[in-house]
Amino acid sequence: MFYMLFAYTQSVLGSAEQKPGTRVGMGLGIMFCIDEILILQDIGAFIQEGQKSDPSVQRILSMFPQSYCTFEVILLARMVYFLMFNIICSASITFVLNDDKERVRLGTEMTENQLKMYVLTKKLHEMHENKPRCDIIKEIQMKPY
Repeated sequence: MFYMLFAYTQSVLGSAEQKPGTRVGMGLGIMFCIDEILILQDIGAFIQEGQKSDPSVQRILSMFPQSYCTFEVILLARMVYFLMFNIICSASITFVLNDDKERVRLGTEMTENQLKMYVLTKKLHEMHENKPRCDIIKEIQMKPY
């Protein structure tokens, strides 16, 4: 949850050029989140039931010194995530493709158009509400067709 909240906040506050990098960063955040959950579950299973550690978790933990506790491993993993996220977003600003810029521009334009349509629809509705009602049956009888 921590990683997704960070990536979502960054995507809201980031520039249009960062959007492709932010998408990759969100995927990376999902991977780090899953790893963090696996580590915590593995530690919990070891403490409660004395189960042997999962080999995939051991591969993750082997990247850190043996003297680090679980809390330090998670904090260091978060710092690595921040570093990688910033590198990815910086690279996306520098090397963003033109079609991605165009897609973001069109998305922004579409959102603005939807807001304009909403305002126009609201004005039409207000005009209709202020207009005096007519009896449609009398209207049909009075007009020669």
